[in-house]
Amino acid sequence: MAKTLKVAVVGMGHGRSHVRAFNEHIDRTEVVMVCDAVEERARAAAEELGISRWTTRYADVLANKDVDLVGICTPCHLHGGHTLAALDHYKHVMVEVPMENQSLETLWKIVYMSERRNLKVQMDNQLRWMAPTVHMKRVIEGKVAEQERKATVPMVTVPPAPAEEEVLEAPAPSQAPVPALASVAPPAPVVAIAPAAEKPAPAV
Repeated sequence: MAKTLKVAVVGMGHGRSHVRAFNEHIDRTEVVMVCDAVEERARAAAEELGISRWTTRYADVLANKDVDLVGICTPCHLHGGHTLAALDHYKHVMVEVPMENQSLETLWKIVYMSERRNLKVQMDNQLRWMAPTVHMKRVIEGKVAEQERKATVPMVTVPPAPAEEEVLEAPAPSQAPVPALASVAPPAPVVAIAPAAEKPAPAV
């Protein structure tokens, strides 16, 4: 039987709903840690959602050897750096869209690292299940009557983006690796990728 994956969710804006999804709706996953750059938000989310550990430092998440998978719910321009850093520490990743919006090179690094280290990267696309998208798909497939096509489709409210000073900055692993904690050896640079066989990824 597959093991229960230990999850850390980073970014307690949208991330709160991800914590609930992992703990209540996805089999064999358990959120053991939450992270946010704003201390009060991290603490409040942990208390509200019943998570025992919280931190304001992404490096703490990466250094936690109990964490198998990182859920990345930070601002869009940080997704690529946060994803690479997680892969650099042999952790699976679930990242909100977009996976990376700054550099095509970073996207290829994500693909390369995940394949070489036998890690899984999933880009979340919850818009597939929202009412307007489902309705559009039915229209395209010809499953919607003419009168229904003109009906109003309910929209959703998206929370405002956090202030710039409230985001978790993620350095590019190939240039400035996330500082390791005192008890953890510094991560290897992206260019020196170890074969997956040297350190098997957590089972899924």
